[in-house]
Amino acid sequence: MIDPHRKIVAFIDEFGDSGLDLKKANTSSHFIVTAIIMDEDKIPNAERKIEEIRTKYFQTAEIKSSSVKNKQPDRRIKILTSMMDIDFAIFSIVIDKSKLVSEGFKYHNSFFKFCHRLVHTELYKAYPNLKIVADNHGDNKYILSFIKYVQKQQFGGDLFNQSSFIFDDSKSSKLIQIADFIGGTIAKGRDKTVLSPDAPRFYDIIKNKVIAIKEWPNNYPSYTYEPQSYNEFDSVIAEYSLRAAEKYIERYKKSKDVDTRNRMICLRYMLFYFRNIEPDKYIPTKELMNRVKMESQNKMAMQKFRSDIIAKMRDDGVLIASSSKGYKIPMNVNDIYDFVNRSNNVVAPLISRVLSARQQILLATQNHVDILDQQEYANLRKLIN
Repeated sequence: MIDPHRKIVAFIDEFGDSGLDLKKANTSSHFIVTAIIMDEDKIPNAERKIEEIRTKYFQTAEIKSSSVKNKQPDRRIKILTSMMDIDFAIFSIVIDKSKLVSEGFKYHNSFFKFCHRLVHTELYKAYPNLKIVADNHGDNKYILSFIKYVQKQQFGGDLFNQSSFIFDDSKSSKLIQIADFIGGTIAKGRDKTVLSPDAPRFYDIIKNKVIAIKEWPNNYPSYTYEPQSYNEFDSVIAEYSLRAAEKYIERYKKSKDVDTRNRMICLRYMLFYFRNIEPDKYIPTKELMNRVKMESQNKMAMQKFRSDIIAKMRDDGVLIASSSKGYKIPMNVNDIYDFVNRSNNVVAPLISRVLSARQQILLATQNHVDILDQQEYANLRKLIN
C-alpha cells in the first residue's frame, strides 16, 4: 500500500533557453521542464546505479543529453535502456515559446519563474510532502529571490507546510543529470534545434515511466471539420443510405417487439421526409418523437429515444446523419460529416477529461495506479494511448 505521507523528491532540470527571437538559428523553439520523481528512501540505490551508467558511458564527465548527438541514436538508446532499471517517474511540461506573447516573458527571470511555476503547481498539488531539487541557475541573489517566489506562490507563507525547495548543482546531483538527459530526449521530438528522426524510438523506451508530458499552452483543437463539396460522391452516399434504411425495414417488418416497431416508425418517417418533403433538411428530434408517439401511443424520454431508437438503428447498419437540428437520412458526404462532427464534439472532450484524470492519479501515485488498467477499459486505453 502506498503511504500518502511518504517523502517524495522531484529533481528538475530544463532544456532550452529564454530567447524569444525564434528566427535565430540556435534559439530553442521550446522550453522543457522535466521532473524525475522518486521516493526519498530510494535515492541512495538510484545514485549508485546512475554512477555506474555515468562511468560506463561518460567516463569522468556528467551525464548530459547534449553530449549524445543525433548521429549517435544507438548510444542514446543504450543509455536510456540502462536508466529504465532505476525506480523513478517522469513528469514534463513542454512550453511552445511561439505562444508566449506577454512583454514580461522578454525578461529572463520572469520567463524562468513562469515556466517553473507550471511544473511546481502540478507537483505540489499531487504530493503534500514534496521536496524539489532544481538545477542551479544564476547568482546567489537570484537563487534567493526565486526560493522566496516559490514559497509565496505555493505555500502562501505557510511555514508549517512540509514541502521544500532547494537548488543544487548538476555536478553533485546525479538525479538532476538524469532529468537533463530525459528532458533532452523529450526535446528530440519537439525542439527545432535538436529534432531527431529517432525520437519515436527514444520515447518507446521511456514511455512506461512517463506520468505525463504536458503541452503549454493547452492546444484545444477544433472538434469540427468544415467539409468541402464532394458532389461526385453525393449520389453514391444517398443511394447507399436509402438501401440501408430499406433493408432494415424489410428485415424487421414482421417484428412484434415494441422498440423495434418504434424504430420502424421513426425510420419510415425519415424516408418519407427524404423522398417527399426536403431531403436536405434535418427533422427536429421532437418531431420524430411525436411521430412515434402518435403511431404507437408510446411516450418516451429524449434520452431513451436517442439510445434505444437512433443508436440501435445505427448499430444495425442504418446510416443516420445528425446535428443540433435533428436527424435525417444522409444525402451527401457533408451530412455524414455532420454526424461525425457531432460525435467528435462529445467524445473527444470526454476522452480528454479521462486522460487528465488518469495523469493526475498517475502523478499522485508515481505511476503505480493506472485507472485504465482494467480489461473492461481495453478499447478506451487503445484510444488514449
